[in-house]
Amino acid sequence: MTNVLIVEDEPLIAKGLTTIINSINEEIRINITGYAEKALEYVKNMDYNMFLLDIQLKDYSGFDLAKEIRDIDKYKLTPIVFITAIPTRELMAFKEIHCYDYIVKPFKDEEVEHILKTLINYGIEMEEDTYIKIKQREYSYLINEDEIIYIESRKIIYCNHK
Repeated sequence: MTNVLIVEDEPLIAKGLTTIINSINEEIRINITGYAEKALEYVKNMDYNMFLLDIQLKDYSGFDLAKEIRDIDKYKLTPIVFITAIPTRELMAFKEIHCYDYIVKPFKDEEVEHILKTLINYGIEMEEDTYIKIKQREYSYLINEDEIIYIESRKIIYCNHK
């Protein structure tokens, strides 16, 4: 099951984000809170595949919340998308927190849908399946482990003679 945590203190924005996520995949479980303390409680009691964090919460900084989430080992690489009305600190978000993207309020549903659809369909959903990466010369292939019946390999040494 894919779980998303929305930390947004404006209920209409949180509801709009929920609607967009449900339009992409209605099976995603979504938790919503407007408070960092409650978000940290959720994070400790449930596994999440993605976070949508408002940068300016009433009780806390979304950046500080993201840093606390990143301090938890299982969330080192979990996608974080920031939500902000003031896009002046986006470089810090990418550099220090390694966020996936950010959404500027007020936003258009199509913009948010594009960001989240890509992430949901090609980012977090793949985590549930196990893939094997096979490299052959300059090509790489991802193969779902469930689709493999048999694998055989031999080492081939390539030499460049001049």
